[in-house]
Amino acid sequence: MFTQLKVERTVYEVTDKSPLYRELRPHKTQRIVKSGHLANLIESFKNKGSALKDVPILVDRYGKIREGHHRYLAATALGIPYYVMQVSHMYENMIAINTNQRNWDDGDFANYWAVMGRTPYKIYNKVKAEHPYISYGVLVSIFNKKSGRLQSDSKQFKEGNLTLDHLDHVSRTVRQLAQLKGIGKNPPLDKSTYSKQQFQSAMLEALQNVSFDFEKFKKNLTTKKHKLNILGKRTDMLKEIYKMEGK
Repeated sequence: MFTQLKVERTVYEVTDKSPLYRELRPHKTQRIVKSGHLANLIESFKNKGSALKDVPILVDRYGKIREGHHRYLAATALGIPYYVMQVSHMYENMIAINTNQRNWDDGDFANYWAVMGRTPYKIYNKVKAEHPYISYGVLVSIFNKKSGRLQSDSKQFKEGNLTLDHLDHVSRTVRQLAQLKGIGKNPPLDKSTYSKQQFQSAMLEALQNVSFDFEKFKKNLTTKKHKLNILGKRTDMLKEIYKMEGK
């Protein structure tokens, strides 16, 4: 496919004179384009377009972009050359490549493994779509039946090893979190507070405490004064949650 292009070692240079210049398309496993990241790359490449040579766009044998879609879009937006390298055995290598070079977030990994056919990730994405206010990280903790996310859990999630061992727990926990949306009158629980990972993580710890009375906590939240909206730390929020439950 790239035999007519200038070759530098194993990397092909593609200029705006090439008929292939704007013809690359992302593989279905590529993450959704993020406008902020793309804008930053465009600004960076205005003066440092040559840096693209050091991080070539990786394509499979069909010419589909497997890594570097944002770089490709930035280069073509500026009309500057980009560089490609054809890579095989992409299935095994893409996660390692993107983890090291691209810093994918949890949503990117979830979408990748869902596209690759992993059922737990399809269910994870479904739950996330139904409960968008729950952060990706907190949802990983819920799927692992943990109150916090361990480094080992994060590694397993990124490597495609999410399981469905605790589906009952997932269903119950997301239902309980949903019941807190818009609750409270003195004052109402702010949307920004409800959506904070610190608050959600604190709630996970409380919910996994067998002595915690969730129904009492909900009732008191609607009738008693609370400070949850002005707290920022998880530990402080947890203390306030237990205080509200004990009133």
